[in-house]
Amino acid sequence: MRKITKYLFILLIIITIILITYLGYNQLQKPQLNENELLQLIKSNNYNIVEQIMLELTDDKYAGRINGTEGNLLATLYLVETFESIGLSKWDANSYEHPYYDNASNVVGVIEGKDKTKAIVITAHFDGIFNEGESFTQGALDNASGVAAMLRIATNLLELEEQPETDILFVAFNEEEIGLKGSAAFVPKVQEYYSEIYNINIDSIGLKDVSYMFNLTNSMGEHSKVLNQELLEVFSEHGIPYMEYSFGVMSDNRSFLINNITSMPITQDVEIIKEIFHTQKDVIDIIDIANIEKVADSITEFIIISKGKMY
Repeated sequence: MRKITKYLFILLIIITIILITYLGYNQLQKPQLNENELLQLIKSNNYNIVEQIMLELTDDKYAGRINGTEGNLLATLYLVETFESIGLSKWDANSYEHPYYDNASNVVGVIEGKDKTKAIVITAHFDGIFNEGESFTQGALDNASGVAAMLRIATNLLELEEQPETDILFVAFNEEEIGLKGSAAFVPKVQEYYSEIYNINIDSIGLKDVSYMFNLTNSMGEHSKVLNQELLEVFSEHGIPYMEYSFGVMSDNRSFLINNITSMPITQDVEIIKEIFHTQKDVIDIIDIANIEKVADSITEFIIISKGKMY
C-alpha cells in the first residue's frame, strides 16, 4: 500500500511538471498581435464608454462641474474611480488625484511604456463655468466630450497586448475655465520626469458635420506643425472633416506650448462652438457620440502607428 501511495505521489509530481511545462511553453509561444491586428482590434470595439462618461458628467448632480463647488469635487472623485476601474496605473503618487496650490485637483493616470524617459500626454479639462445669470450648463461640448474621448483612447490602448514604446499619460485637468490653472500646475512637474514630451489636448468636440481645426503653420512651432500634419493624415483617412487655421487656440495646450513642449489642440470650428459653450445650448442632445468615438479611435491609431515618435 505504501509503494502504491509512493508511486501515485511520484506520478502526481510528474503530471504537475508536465502541466507546468506545457502551460509555460504555450505562454511563451503566445503570438503577439501585429500592427494591423492591433488596429483591427480597436475598430472592432463596441463598448460604450463615451456614452457612459457623457451621461454621467452632464448629470445635474455635478451642477456643471463648476470650480470650487461640490459638483466639481464629485466629478473629481468620479474620474478617480473611472481611471482605476478601466485599469490605468497611478503616476508619481499613491493616488490618481493630484492636488495643487488652488485647493483643487487634477486626475492623472498612466500606461507605462518601454522608454520611461519619454511621454505622450493626452489631456482634457473636466471643469465647467457659470454662464450669464450665474446658472450652470451641462458642459457636454465643453468639455465632457473631451474627457470621454480621452478615456476612450485610454481604454483602447489598455486592450492592446504590446507595451507602448513610451509612457502615455492621461490627465483630466481642473480649472481650465479660470486661467488654465490645473495645467499650469501640472506641466512643470511632468517636465521633471521626462526628457521628451508631446501633448494632445482635447477640448469641445462631437458636433456632427463640423470641421476639426488643424494649424499647418509655424505659429505654434515647427514641431507642433509636424504633429498637426501627421495627425491630419489619419483624420483624413477616416473621413473626418477639417479646416486649416493659423491663430492660437486658448486651452490647456497653451500651458505646454509656453513651456516649449510640442502640443496640439483637438477642437472644432471655433466660430461654431463659441456660440454653444458657456450657454444653455451646451447639452448632451447636441453631441454625436459616434463622432467622438471616431476622433478618439483616430488618435489611438496615430499613437500606435507612430511607434513612440516624439515631436
